[in-house]
Amino acid sequence: MSVLMTGLILYLSFAPPSNFDQFKEISFFEGFDKLVHFVLYFSLAAVLMFESGVFKENRLNCLLVPGLLYPVVLGGLVELCQKYFFAPRSAEFFDWFFDISGVVTVWLIFIVYRKIKSACAK
Repeated sequence: MSVLMTGLILYLSFAPPSNFDQFKEISFFEGFDKLVHFVLYFSLAAVLMFESGVFKENRLNCLLVPGLLYPVVLGGLVELCQKYFFAPRSAEFFDWFFDISGVVTVWLIFIVYRKIKSACAK
Protein backbone atom coordinates (compact mmCIF):
# COMPACT_ATOMS: atom_id res chain seq x y z
CA MET A 1 0.00 0.00 0.00
CA SER A 2 2.88 2.40 0.73
CA VAL A 3 4.13 1.85 -2.83
CA LEU A 4 0.70 2.87 -4.14
CA MET A 5 0.62 5.94 -1.89
CA THR A 6 4.08 6.94 -3.07
CA GLY A 7 3.01 6.44 -6.68
CA LEU A 8 -0.10 8.57 -6.15
CA ILE A 9 1.95 11.34 -4.55
CA LEU A 10 4.48 11.27 -7.40
CA TYR A 11 1.75 11.33 -10.05
CA LEU A 12 -0.09 14.24 -8.42
CA SER A 13 3.19 16.10 -7.93
CA PHE A 14 4.62 15.73 -11.42
CA ALA A 15 1.59 15.62 -13.72
CA PRO A 16 1.00 18.78 -15.73
CA PRO A 17 -1.34 21.20 -13.92
CA SER A 18 -3.68 21.08 -16.92
CA ASN A 19 -4.55 17.49 -15.91
CA PHE A 20 -6.36 18.91 -12.89
CA ASP A 21 -8.27 21.81 -14.48
CA GLN A 22 -11.61 20.10 -13.85
CA PHE A 23 -10.84 20.02 -10.11
CA LYS A 24 -10.25 23.77 -9.74
CA GLU A 25 -13.91 24.17 -8.83
CA ILE A 26 -13.47 21.73 -5.92
CA SER A 27 -10.93 24.02 -4.27
CA PHE A 28 -13.10 25.07 -1.33
CA PHE A 29 -10.80 27.82 -0.06
CA GLU A 30 -7.55 29.59 -0.80
CA GLY A 31 -4.68 27.26 0.03
CA PHE A 32 -6.76 24.09 -0.38
CA ASP A 33 -3.70 22.48 -1.97
CA LYS A 34 -1.91 22.72 1.39
CA LEU A 35 -4.63 20.56 2.95
CA VAL A 36 -4.11 18.07 0.12
CA HIS A 37 -0.37 17.98 0.89
CA PHE A 38 -1.11 17.40 4.59
CA VAL A 39 -3.58 14.58 3.88
CA LEU A 40 -1.33 12.82 1.34
CA TYR A 41 1.73 12.76 3.58
CA PHE A 42 -0.34 11.99 6.69
CA SER A 43 -1.73 9.00 4.79
CA LEU A 44 1.69 7.87 3.58
CA ALA A 45 3.19 8.01 7.08
CA ALA A 46 0.16 6.21 8.57
CA VAL A 47 0.36 3.46 5.95
CA LEU A 48 4.09 3.04 6.58
CA MET A 49 3.46 2.73 10.31
CA PHE A 50 0.64 0.22 9.90
CA GLU A 51 2.64 -1.85 7.43
CA SER A 52 5.50 -2.04 9.90
CA GLY A 53 3.24 -3.41 12.62
CA VAL A 54 3.96 -0.56 14.98
CA PHE A 55 0.50 -0.65 16.52
CA LYS A 56 0.83 -4.35 17.33
CA GLU A 57 4.27 -4.06 18.86
CA ASN A 58 6.11 -1.33 20.67
CA ARG A 59 8.67 -0.63 17.96
CA LEU A 60 9.17 3.10 17.79
CA ASN A 61 12.94 3.21 17.16
CA CYS A 62 12.94 0.98 14.08
CA LEU A 63 10.30 3.21 12.47
CA LEU A 64 12.41 6.33 12.38
CA VAL A 65 13.62 5.84 8.81
CA PRO A 66 10.53 4.43 7.08
CA GLY A 67 7.87 6.23 9.08
CA LEU A 68 9.45 9.63 9.52
CA LEU A 69 12.48 10.26 7.35
CA TYR A 70 11.19 8.66 4.14
CA PRO A 71 8.05 10.83 3.79
CA VAL A 72 9.88 14.01 4.87
CA VAL A 73 12.74 13.45 2.41
CA LEU A 74 10.29 12.43 -0.32
CA GLY A 75 8.37 15.69 0.15
CA GLY A 76 11.55 17.75 -0.07
CA LEU A 77 12.81 15.90 -3.14
CA VAL A 78 9.45 16.28 -4.85
CA GLU A 79 9.54 20.05 -4.33
CA LEU A 80 13.08 20.27 -5.70
CA CYS A 81 12.20 18.11 -8.71
CA GLN A 82 9.16 20.28 -9.40
CA LYS A 83 11.38 23.37 -9.41
CA TYR A 84 14.14 22.04 -11.63
CA PHE A 85 12.59 19.36 -13.86
CA PHE A 86 8.81 19.73 -14.11
CA ALA A 87 7.94 23.16 -15.45
CA PRO A 88 5.41 24.75 -15.09
CA ARG A 89 5.33 23.18 -11.62
CA SER A 90 7.09 25.17 -8.92
CA ALA A 91 8.62 24.44 -5.54
CA GLU A 92 6.95 25.95 -2.51
CA PHE A 93 8.38 25.82 0.98
CA PHE A 94 4.88 25.77 2.46
CA ASP A 95 3.99 22.67 0.43
CA TRP A 96 6.89 20.87 2.08
CA PHE A 97 5.93 22.35 5.47
CA PHE A 98 2.46 20.83 5.15
CA ASP A 99 3.96 17.51 4.01
CA ILE A 100 6.04 17.48 7.20
CA SER A 101 3.05 18.57 9.27
CA GLY A 102 1.06 15.55 8.07
CA VAL A 103 3.92 13.19 8.97
CA VAL A 104 4.45 14.75 12.40
CA THR A 105 0.72 14.59 13.14
CA VAL A 106 0.72 10.82 12.55
CA TRP A 107 3.66 10.47 14.91
CA LEU A 108 1.94 12.57 17.60
CA ILE A 109 -1.19 10.43 17.28
CA PHE A 110 0.94 7.31 17.60
CA ILE A 111 2.71 8.63 20.72
CA VAL A 112 -0.62 9.54 22.37
CA TYR A 113 -2.05 6.15 21.37
CA ARG A 114 0.95 4.39 22.91
CA LYS A 115 0.64 6.35 26.17
CA ILE A 116 -3.08 5.61 26.43
CA LYS A 117 -2.53 1.95 25.62
CA SER A 118 0.21 1.58 28.26
CA ALA A 119 -1.91 3.43 30.85
CA CYS A 120 -4.88 1.11 30.20
CA ALA A 121 -2.64 -1.96 30.46
CA LYS A 122 -1.65 -1.08 34.02
